Amino acid sequence: MTIRSLVLAVCCLSCWGGSLSASAPDGDDYNSDSQAVKFCSISVSADPEEGANVSGGGKYTLNGNQVLISTNAMNTADYTYTFMYWTQNGVRTSYNQNFWFTPAEGAFDFVAHYAKKEVEFDPDNPQEPSSTSLFRRYFLYLTTNIAGACTFNMDSGIKVRVGTQLAISANLNPGYQFEGWSLNGEIISTSIFLSYTMPDSEMTLEAVVSEIPYDPEIPQDPTGTSSNADNPTRQIIDLTIGDGDGYVDKTRIVINDTKSLDYELECDASKFLSNEVDYQIYSLDDNGTCYSINERPRGNGMIPIGIVVRNEGLVTIDVKRLECNAVLVDHDTDTETDLAFSNYTFYSGTGTIEGRFSVKVSELSKQGDANGDGDVNYDDVKAIARYIMEGMYEGFFFENANMNGDQEVNATDIVLLISRLQ
Repeated sequence: MTIRSLVLAVCCLSCWGGSLSASAPDGDDYNSDSQAVKFCSISVSADPEEGANVSGGGKYTLNGNQVLISTNAMNTADYTYTFMYWTQNGVRTSYNQNFWFTPAEGAFDFVAHYAKKEVEFDPDNPQEPSSTSLFRRYFLYLTTNIAGACTFNMDSGIKVRVGTQLAISANLNPGYQFEGWSLNGEIISTSIFLSYTMPDSEMTLEAVVSEIPYDPEIPQDPTGTSSNADNPTRQIIDLTIGDGDGYVDKTRIVINDTKSLDYELECDASKFLSNEVDYQIYSLDDNGTCYSINERPRGNGMIPIGIVVRNEGLVTIDVKRLECNAVLVDHDTDTETDLAFSNYTFYSGTGTIEGRFSVKVSELSKQGDANGDGDVNYDDVKAIARYIMEGMYEGFFFENANMNGDQEVNATDIVLLISRLQ
């Protein structure tokens, strides 16, 4: 039996058993005992209508289960659409593209609002005439002299408009040090943060790095290719920050109960704060030290996060890598966002913001790791299905399989797990 057919079978089984939210039947809204059944009517749309897909609308019974309200852009060759926020019955309610809503009695109208932007002229498109009055874009490639030594705060191979001012940075893996940025074989800057203006041609920038000499008294991995396999308690969270069109900066938090809250020389790296970058993000310890990389024990489960914003407007905090249950807490709005399911977008003025955000991590577990082998993959989908269909507890991590936190393990968890794996 394939995973898809297995999921369909479980979905049918769970719906028949009443464990999922069910749409109301057509006709009379009364049960056999002539008692009124209360329903929630949800309508979901986009503005502009052609700019996005939406889902989550329908008629639901009030049984405590949540409904996922979601949207994604429908870009065309002529226009792009950027998500801004949701409104509920005309009132702005969320800056997250996907969020959970608990049905209540009545009617609710959700609208996903998008910004519409015309696609600019591309000189590589032969269907459009070349003109100096139109904007030109060219490919920008980012490379490094040692493969796997670092990543970048933006994707390589994107097209950038001529004259655009870029803030580029390299994120070094453990065991490497930064030497400079090379353009056509010449070092143009030794700062890890580079302010670069896109020229009127295709361009390649190379991050020049070197290996840190291995010191046997400092047991680090000089190649930066260490694995968590030998230490299953080591879990990585890579947080990112940007304006919603891609991340500009990131920070790494490593949960490792064998480490201390003090500065760990072999694995921690302090954060360099730059005046040239629009957004930066870092973790903090009890002494106020800013970290680019911080390996620390779980402690009380709350990790303070600081950000720097130099461009007023919408800011998005998201993850690139997540190996444990992590919830972003906004103490100003008293909201919590499960980073496994959604990013967090909010409006911010400029400045350094500390004390507003924390990452809350739970006890050692991996959300979705249903069979407890330390990996989240399709074997976990089969484990959840086996539990639902056969009630087999052996080797089963109940809390880890409960994907949406409703304290029930059912077909909804399978669907969410598959969406996470895709």
